This record gives sequence, structure tokens and C-alpha cells, in this order.
Amino acid sequence: MLYAANVDLDYMLKTFESESNFVKKIENEKQKIVIEKDGLKNDKWKSIDLKFNTAYDITYGGADSLKIADTIDKGNLTAELGYRGFYIKSHYSYTTKRYEVIENRVYQYPYYYILDEFALGYKKVLNDFLYSEDDYKENSNQIKEKITGYKSRAQIIEKEEGIIDKYVEIKNDELEALLKKAQLEEMEETFNILKTKLEINESTQIDFNIMRLEMNKTKEEMEYLLKNIQVKKKSLFDVVGIKEDITELDELSNIENNEVTVTDLSLKALEEELNLEKEGLKYIKRQNQWPIEAFAQYETVEEKYQVGLNFNLDLFKYHIEEKQKKQDISTKVIDIEDEKINRENILQERSAKLLYFKENLKTCEELSNVYYEKHQYTKELYLQGDMGLLDYLKNQTEAYKAKVDYLKVKNNYYALQYKILINGGNNKK
Repeated sequence: MLYAANVDLDYMLKTFESESNFVKKIENEKQKIVIEKDGLKNDKWKSIDLKFNTAYDITYGGADSLKIADTIDKGNLTAELGYRGFYIKSHYSYTTKRYEVIENRVYQYPYYYILDEFALGYKKVLNDFLYSEDDYKENSNQIKEKITGYKSRAQIIEKEEGIIDKYVEIKNDELEALLKKAQLEEMEETFNILKTKLEINESTQIDFNIMRLEMNKTKEEMEYLLKNIQVKKKSLFDVVGIKEDITELDELSNIENNEVTVTDLSLKALEEELNLEKEGLKYIKRQNQWPIEAFAQYETVEEKYQVGLNFNLDLFKYHIEEKQKKQDISTKVIDIEDEKINRENILQERSAKLLYFKENLKTCEELSNVYYEKHQYTKELYLQGDMGLLDYLKNQTEAYKAKVDYLKVKNNYYALQYKILINGGNNKK
């Protein structure tokens, strides 16, 4: 398959961050947090509380002791609209049926309701002055926003590392396929020479068959690589968001050495999660203190001012939520320590691997040159009849393998440097 344009890894990573569905999905998740945070402003300013209670009362009586039931189905409805502590409250009592016995006669009264209370006032739970639910929500959402930001970026970097791994895998396959093609062309030259020698009895049918089969094997390996490359490319392009029919991967460009770093975004996210748990514990503790609500209101029905305290006390409170929060905090501290160890292990592993690739690159390059010289020398010996076919093919294979190994180490070396760059290396673009 031919492509009309070239794409390098830098462009691919930029395209991924600007166009991929994965990144768009993450940005949508972050936006949900922002919307929730903005919505808090409305939560602070208004709330509606509706309470509906019913009762079924039965009394017996009557002047003539006929025990005719004086039955009342009754209930009440309270509605309250709040505005940062200020409120408007109404309370209705209603009756659906009522019977009375007067002079041995049963009288039924129709449905009616009474406005017991209509009040304007201000109320505040005393411990809200220390730490209110609004404060808790505001602080929690700010922390959640940080957590989401850290985790989102960590996910993107993890995905980018996967792109780099897939990219270098494709490049290594392309290099191997290219060298297989060069090897095949050389084998075809040798095959034609063998064919001529066989016709004049200067070679054997066995050598001819061996060369033919080795050519077929090399061709099959090359075709498999080419097909597999297309599958891998399509898989990679789907993730990145690049159309397959207009792109081709370039060689990795040379990257200067960078200080080895590992992103601490996951660690920061865990630390903020710990802060979130601590914030929750702080709020729960405050809620367990001073369960007193102070209020001042003007009651319009009876036209009077009222002030007072509402006191609610749980006699048997086991503080289960508080204990659970403390346990969650302990667990999160362990998670943070584990992440620190994991981060240090990755850092040491990448430092060692970077040094290994740097030194191994020189060795593999020298080996490739030596095997190439040996291959050229043995090729002449074979053509002159001073070396057998199998020995010649063995040296040929070794030469191409050494070349592949060198180029793969080179690509892997550059790929690791790219990973260091996206993880915050000093030379990050």
C-alpha cells in the first residue's frame, strides 16, 4: 500500500492529543467536574424541603354512649425555601373526614385545611460556623478537580507510551522487511548464478534446491512482515486518529540524551485522594459536634417574633463513618508508599535501560560492520568456488541479522528517550 504523506512520531503524538477520541473522552470527564463545581454555587443559594406526614386517629364517644366513632384522617405538609440560611416556611394541617354525634345523629364535616404557620427567618447549625457542608463541598470539589487533572494526564501519558511502543514495533518490522527484501534480491542473484552453473554441471541439484527453498522462506517471512505491518498501522492509526490512506511512518529522528524522569502524576493523584479523605474526616467530626441549630423568625399567622435552638442528640452514636474514614486514610497512606516504591523502580529500570541502549548501540553498530565485511569476503569465496553454499548462506543471514539488531537497538533507544520526554525530561518540548 502506498501513502501520500509522511508522519513522524512528534506529529503523531500531537495529533493524538488534539484529535483522538480517548483524549476527548478524558476532557469530557474533566469538564463534568468543572460543571459540578460551578453547580455548587446554586446549591449554596437555594433548596426546597417538603415534608409530608399523615396520621389516623380514632376516638370513641357520644352523648348517648352509642360509641359512634369520631374519626379523623389528618396530616400536615411543610414546605421550605432556603437562601443561604434565610428561609420562607409554611406549614399546613389538613383533615379529610370528620364525624361527630350530636343528639343521636351523625354529622360529617367536609375536607378542610388550616395554615398553621407561615414564617420568615434565618437559621444556622452552630458547627457550620466552624465547617459547613458548603465549605466541605467546595473544598472537596477543588480536590476532586486536581485528582481528575492528574489522573487524566497520567492516562494520556500511559496511552502515549503505548503509541511509542507500537510505533517502534512497526518501525522495527519495517526495517526487518526492508532488509529481508535486500537479502532476497541478493539471493536471487545467487540463484541465477546457481542456475547457470547447474546447466554447465559446475553446481549440484542439491545446492540449487537449497537456494530455491531459502528464497521461498525469506520471501514468505517478508510478506508476513508486510501484512502484519499494515494490521499494526491500522491499529495505531485508529488510536491516534490519523487516516491510514494518507500517512506513512518515518524513521525515528535522533534525540539528544535527557535526564531520566518518571512522571509523578499518579503519586500526586494519590496524595490528593488522601487529602480528600482527610477533608471528609474533618467534616464528619464537625458534624458530630454541637448538634444545635439556632433560628430567628417572624411568624406571620400569629404575628410574632421567635428565636430558639433546636437540639438533636443521638444517644447511641457509634461513629461508624468516622472510623471508616480513618481506615480509608490508613489505606491511602499505604497506597502512596507503594506508588513511591513503584515510581523509584521504574526510574531505576529506565536509567539502566537507557545506559544499556547507549553502550549496546555502539557494540551492535561495530558488529554489524564486522559481519558485513565478513559477508562480502565469504561472498567472493563462494562465487570463486572456495566456500560451500550453506556456509555462505549462514554468513549472509548473520550479516543481515546483525544489521537488524543494530537498527532495532537504535529505534528502541530513541523510543525510550521519547518516553522520558513525555514524562517530564529536561528537554521536553
